[in-house]
Amino acid sequence: MMKKYFCNIFALAALLMAGAAFTACSSDDNSIEQPASPVGEKTYTLTINASKGANASTRALALDGTKLVASWANGDQLSVYNVTKDAPLVGSLIASNANGLTATFSGSLTGAIDVDDELTLSYHQPTGMSDYAAQTGTLASAAERDYAIATITVASVDGNGNITTTDDASFQTHTSMLKLTLTDGTNKINPSKLTMSATMEIGIMGIQTVQIATFNMSAETYVANGDGILYFALPDVEAVAEFLGGKMELHAGYIKDALIAENTTFAYTATTGSNTYTTIKDKGYIFEVGKYYAGTLKMNKYPIALSEVTDDYLGSVITTDGLVYPTVAYATAASKTAEAKIAYVGSDTDVSGKTRGLALALENEHMDNFESAKGICSSKTTVTNASSWMLPSKFQWMTMISAAGDYESLRDGFDDVGGTNMDQNQYWSATPAEDDPNKVWCCHFAYGTWNIFLKDYSDICGRACIAF
Repeated sequence: MMKKYFCNIFALAALLMAGAAFTACSSDDNSIEQPASPVGEKTYTLTINASKGANASTRALALDGTKLVASWANGDQLSVYNVTKDAPLVGSLIASNANGLTATFSGSLTGAIDVDDELTLSYHQPTGMSDYAAQTGTLASAAERDYAIATITVASVDGNGNITTTDDASFQTHTSMLKLTLTDGTNKINPSKLTMSATMEIGIMGIQTVQIATFNMSAETYVANGDGILYFALPDVEAVAEFLGGKMELHAGYIKDALIAENTTFAYTATTGSNTYTTIKDKGYIFEVGKYYAGTLKMNKYPIALSEVTDDYLGSVITTDGLVYPTVAYATAASKTAEAKIAYVGSDTDVSGKTRGLALALENEHMDNFESAKGICSSKTTVTNASSWMLPSKFQWMTMISAAGDYESLRDGFDDVGGTNMDQNQYWSATPAEDDPNKVWCCHFAYGTWNIFLKDYSDICGRACIAF
């Protein structure tokens, strides 16, 4: 097996799956024998020099002053596929004379091979996403799934079946390596399960949340790695897109475009006993083949009570029983009903006795006059340990806009947690105009301005608010 070392002890290397050869067996009676090779199939001998390609060890990857190094080891195995004839070859090539970046591979192959045929050599070829999901978070399990291929062309085949090729084999890595350190902000987290999922927008299908992989770990993982540390080999984006396309019955090309979009978010959810920890990262599927990524994930514990909310929970959702979850999907999985998204954390709520924060409903009420929108808001299902539902005052709107960063950031982002974005231009506030009690202030999110309208004006939307 190829030896891999991170930080001068773990190698990022090429990989492929070894083929299996079968031998015939018979007895005197009722013999069962391996069929003769089909016409055109022979046994060949191939010996080839292998090296690492440009996206693997020839470009060392710096990390905190150390490097990723890839190296071959005697006994590494390659499987071979005849691309020209679209057929696998039985047998494998075994490494010898391994010397770090180079090795000699040789072995016997059974099949049909002719001059000019293109052959693909593979190391640790995965069987699919289930293979990647079977990782246990250790360096060793990641190494077993580091995948790379090389393509060679047959130059000659002599009468004894000895093959020469036009070039040596230069392997290209098709995985990235990821090192995660999990923490709750104070302590390391040693989960028994880590789930990776993506929320992305796919054309007319809209916002979709799909699970990519769930990794299962044991106590031995952290004995090997240290507390909170996990290692994973991740497939290239094409492989992930093909996997998700099969699940969603959608062309993989559409999935790939969605995966790499910057507005696509990835949620990492860790389970430790009865506790769940989650964090969400944006920027799309950033993992490029042949690269090593390392980072610390500061994860929030869920569910928590409203009284425990800190700035870290901005953007989380609140359920009717006054608990906080990362998204509507997580709340639903816990048999809870999500009602609001936390839009501000702090004491400036403008509601007496509720000094933890403000949250907005997950959907618009409806476009109607002020009194109607106000009535619908106040009649919504009560949330435990929160104020009654209300139209936000101008002060509350501005507080939430400031917490979001700008008008657009507050308006959007509800889709990300399973709600509906504030897709209307103008929203009622509960603040009357200073010079006319029949008029109120309205926030024009499209322009980031404020206007005054009569209360019976009908082309303005409502969005309910609670303080907690």
